[in-house]
Amino acid sequence: MVHLEENILKNYDLTILAKKIKEVRKNRKISQLDLSIEANIDRKTISRIENGINEPSFSTLYKISYILNHDFIKDYLNSSLKDYLIFNETFEKIIDKVENKLPFDDEEKIIIYLKDFTDIEFIKTSCKQVILFLKSMNEDLSKSEEREILIKALNSFTNKYDNFKIQSFSIFELRILMDIAMTYTNIDNKKYLDLLNFVYDKTNKDSSLFPIISLNLTNAYIILEDYEKCPEIINDAISYFLIRNKIPNPILYFTRALYKRLKNMDYKEDYDKAILIASLAKNYNLINKFEQAKNYYEKYNT
Repeated sequence: MVHLEENILKNYDLTILAKKIKEVRKNRKISQLDLSIEANIDRKTISRIENGINEPSFSTLYKISYILNHDFIKDYLNSSLKDYLIFNETFEKIIDKVENKLPFDDEEKIIIYLKDFTDIEFIKTSCKQVILFLKSMNEDLSKSEEREILIKALNSFTNKYDNFKIQSFSIFELRILMDIAMTYTNIDNKKYLDLLNFVYDKTNKDSSLFPIISLNLTNAYIILEDYEKCPEIINDAISYFLIRNKIPNPILYFTRALYKRLKNMDYKEDYDKAILIASLAKNYNLINKFEQAKNYYEKYNT
């Protein structure tokens, strides 16, 4: 378990965090008992945390944050740690650029610098984890090499991979675990599906990771020709964007169209949506792939 260092804690009033946890828990209409059961934390410990008596470990905060769908670690650190603010801002930019396939060289340099100069062990380890994650994206790596780096990243704080089903994970660690799963594609399909299902089950539907893991899990079921769960998963992923008044990732419509085609359903509307959204984004590479697929299936059906 990772704790804040004493020189930082003395500048932090635990009652601030205590009141926030209690406030969010009550707003979610979850009792201390229910929280303790779901988080596997003694009820007395929950009570002492909410009264500002106990200093929670990061492991405990991860669990409470996940169950109450609120980032208490960020609340905990933001008030006193300049390094954390720098890390968090840079980290969010990196994730955004990774998802949008944009270069992240400047942000990576900041993380490397922060790792070397911060005095806070939690930040130093977090930086190492991010650096390993970025290293795993090297296209010259084999799947086994990529997996090895990702597992090392996942185990940055403690060994989580070997017994992943009984561990608690941050959203970023779930993302790493998802990427580990992808390295097993067509190599170990059972491991591939087990890991993806675990990440899917642990990912909150409000998280930005949700549509990504949903897409990967749907594709896994399609690859393995197990179609039963595909509609629900992919529809939920599309809904993630629609309820936020955002345009869904066109690949989601493309994947739903693929599923419908394989099930001999009308898939053309979803293909048209995929092409339209890709056109609006001027993603000509995707447009070409979608149109080729659509033309192929139309020809195949005649």
